[in-house]
Amino acid sequence: MIKNLLLLMILQINICSSQNKNCFCDENKLMNESSINCDTIKLKNNYNLYWQFNCDRIWLTIEKPNKSKIVINEVDVNLYPYTYRLGYQLIKDYSNKSLFRSGCSANGLCKFILINKKNGKKIKEYFD
Repeated sequence: MIKNLLLLMILQINICSSQNKNCFCDENKLMNESSINCDTIKLKNNYNLYWQFNCDRIWLTIEKPNKSKIVINEVDVNLYPYTYRLGYQLIKDYSNKSLFRSGCSANGLCKFILINKKNGKKIKEYFD
């Protein structure tokens, strides 16, 4: 009985700690069913990368091992169906920087952005 109670308490703590991400909008059920992927991607050097959204905004966050967070990209909430094409999508991860593609038009032209993971600033932008 006590073991079961301890297990339930540990599970509850894990569930509460993993609910820090915003990935829900009460007013727009279609947005909740959209292709915005809120899964966490584990980057090199123990950084985490994940999309979040609410009814007011959509944003991409890099979370450092010390739990500090940097927003590196935002997509207008009205364009939520196009987040995968318009927002940053990870292409390659390096130790101190990451390469993303973004702004892909309907005919496939994209730009590529190299980001410094430590400060979230754009290092260079390339066009397809």
